Amino acid sequence: MAIVVGLVARLLVGGLLLWASIKVVDRHNTQNTFAAAVGWAFMLALAGLMPLFGGVLGLVVFFMVCSRYYDLGILQSLGVLLVQIGISVGLALLLAGGAR
Repeated sequence: MAIVVGLVARLLVGGLLLWASIKVVDRHNTQNTFAAAVGWAFMLALAGLMPLFGGVLGLVVFFMVCSRYYDLGILQSLGVLLVQIGISVGLALLLAGGAR
């Protein structure tokens, strides 16, 4: 049961991060819906499970999703990645009590 709850939480948080970061980079993107972001977060989570090439494969799939589904360029895709990293680090510091 805990595995299912963890998977659902990971998908919802990953989808929220993807949706919010694309909204920051390209506010008027019509493909950017929360349901699509959760679906792509599931695909990105599956791509990251590969034992040897998980990180590289995850980045390749991420850039393919950004360029083909969301119609973003390379710099916009990098911006989405940087916004996701910034939000994740900011929330981690905030929740850990390090940002006082």
